[in-house]
Amino acid sequence: MRPERGRFFQLASGDPYASLRTNLLEQWTMNGASGAAETGTISGYILSNNGTVGTTTGKVNAARTFGSGNWLSRATGTPFNIYPMTISFWLNTSANNGTLIFHYNGSLNGFQISLNGSGVISHYQYTDGTGSNRFDGSFTTPVNTGTWKHICLVVNASGSTLYINGVQDGSAIAWVGTPQAPSYTGYFAASANNLDASILSAMSMDVLKIWNAALTPAQVLLDYNGGNGVEL
Repeated sequence: MRPERGRFFQLASGDPYASLRTNLLEQWTMNGASGAAETGTISGYILSNNGTVGTTTGKVNAARTFGSGNWLSRATGTPFNIYPMTISFWLNTSANNGTLIFHYNGSLNGFQISLNGSGVISHYQYTDGTGSNRFDGSFTTPVNTGTWKHICLVVNASGSTLYINGVQDGSAIAWVGTPQAPSYTGYFAASANNLDASILSAMSMDVLKIWNAALTPAQVLLDYNGGNGVEL
């Protein structure tokens, strides 16, 4: 059948982010108002506001601002005991040290992403309470430049691999023992300085995502989206 003259027809196009939606466990867009909670857009997991987490212009729409005494948290982190795993977020900070993502009970179970005192990303994961199965270390390049950077950590059999703005930073932090998921049932939080006594200076975070899969380098670049970022 020929289309009617003067009427426009648009061919259906595929979803350019389809591969990112697969295995996406949760996404927090960080568009909430100052002092408000953040509700995940995939599974509906709520990060409650503690103190007064602020808001600012983000990389994609709005972003949340943190400082001492302000964090977003979920009382149970059980859904995030996953392996393999990918965590990505946009970060803007001038801080040298402090916690960025927290899911750890201090008894060798859980994971934490932080700044190591020199503005470099560090990442550890302990899985069984004994320290026998773990990775723990820092990467290479400082990210505390006061500009937006896309941070993506991919956890697989190699350990933890960091990508900054879509480019791998140094080598993977390798596993000791057997790669596996943690089993800690307590807090999952963003900027959880009051939970582990790590002081964080002003920080902004945007579009926090967690996948229960290891993204490929091509998918990391897709999430970076040429420096524009994307909400899924």
